[in-house]
Formats: sequence, C-alpha cells, structure tokens
Amino acid sequence: MSDSIYRHSQLGTITIISLLFCLAIIGMVAFNMASHGQSPFIIASVGGVLVLLALACFYNITVQVDEKAVQFALGVGLFKKSYPLDTIASVKTVRLPWYYGWGIRYVG
Repeated sequence: MSDSIYRHSQLGTITIISLLFCLAIIGMVAFNMASHGQSPFIIASVGGVLVLLALACFYNITVQVDEKAVQFALGVGLFKKSYPLDTIASVKTVRLPWYYGWGIRYVG
C-alpha cells in the first residue's frame, strides 16, 4: 500500500458487545452441561472458536484513500474491497437519521 491521503478506523462497539455476550452464553451452556455430567468440550470449543473468529473478522472497519483507490477492510483484513479512484464519479457527505440503523448501508 502506498502512502495514505486519508485513513480512518471505526470500532464496532455493538458488534464486540454482542459477540462477547454470545461467548458468555456459550460459557454458561458449557458450565451447565458440565454440572449435569455431560461433556461440554464440543459446544465450548466449536462455539468459542466461531465467536472469536467472527470477532476477529468484524471488530472494526478501516477506510483508506491513497493516490489510486478507496479501500475498505473489516477486522483483521480478511474481508476487504477496493474501488479505483478513476471509477468514482462523485462523492458527498451525508448525515443519516438514527432510524436508518447501524453499520454500513446503501441509501440510494
């Protein structure tokens, strides 16, 4: 990547809290299973790994602009997209009302 003209990262607080809540539920289910004599290994390990993987993939979004492109990357960068600057016709700043929801959205 070349030198950035613009770079901004935004933490996904709601995503992080939601996934940590899921992790806590998996822990409670595993604890409950163990207290009833069942093996919680599969539930705890598979569920925990899936939630931690989702957390690593979606905990933030980074937008970067350089001389050639606008780039978006989620989390550790497993999911990313790039748009060459010469394909962008125009840009404008918009403020969306709260009822449009959270996160990335397309408003036409």
